[in-house]
Amino acid sequence: MKKCFKCGKNKELEKFYKHPMMTDGHLNKCIECAKKDVQDNYLKKIKDIEYVEKERKRGRDKYKRLQYKNKKRDVIWRHQQIRDRLGDLVLKEEELHHWNYDFIDSLFIINRRLHKKFHLITDKQEGIPYYFLNKDPLNTKEKTLKVLIWINRKFLLGSRIVDCEYTKQDSTRTKLPYNWGIYKVRNRFNVVITRQYKVNRLGSFTQISSAIATRDKFVETNDIPYLKKFEIINS
Repeated sequence: MKKCFKCGKNKELEKFYKHPMMTDGHLNKCIECAKKDVQDNYLKKIKDIEYVEKERKRGRDKYKRLQYKNKKRDVIWRHQQIRDRLGDLVLKEEELHHWNYDFIDSLFIINRRLHKKFHLITDKQEGIPYYFLNKDPLNTKEKTLKVLIWINRKFLLGSRIVDCEYTKQDSTRTKLPYNWGIYKVRNRFNVVITRQYKVNRLGSFTQISSAIATRDKFVETNDIPYLKKFEIINS
């Protein structure tokens, strides 16, 4: 049990946010009071015109710094595809970090605090797909991993670091099973593919060749990602 200095109530320890600098590893203010203070503070600040303008400028600067405008739509779409496929493998408060936007299928899974701290410490130059630390290019996955581990330990962020890689589903005969996604019912071949928790019924055909062509076109068009590597480096 722990007493909240704000409301004065004794509550279970899990009712307090964790904090590595506190003696018992938890803040002295309960989660409920902390949330209320944040909400009250926000409602107070949004009435301040100077604060609102600063926040708008910060948002514009972030948009420009991270080059959201220059990111291709297919890169953003691919990011969402991978996030959907990972599902429960990504824990609460975790995010995907791409170390190089030329290799969108190669990434790290880290918590939000580490992700934010990495972007604050490193630099991103226009037209270059990777980051810089003190003008040193983080142009390999190994360099980026070392920096992530260093930031995580230095600032006691408590993040697990997962090395994750995806690969594109190959629709050729050599890698994609002959009858993958095809179900024979009586004398017809039905093409059914589940993608992003949605069942896609692509049609019913009398010839299996037609079913295969339809299936392969769907796979190629939607570029379904498959998990190739999932290695927990630090937890």
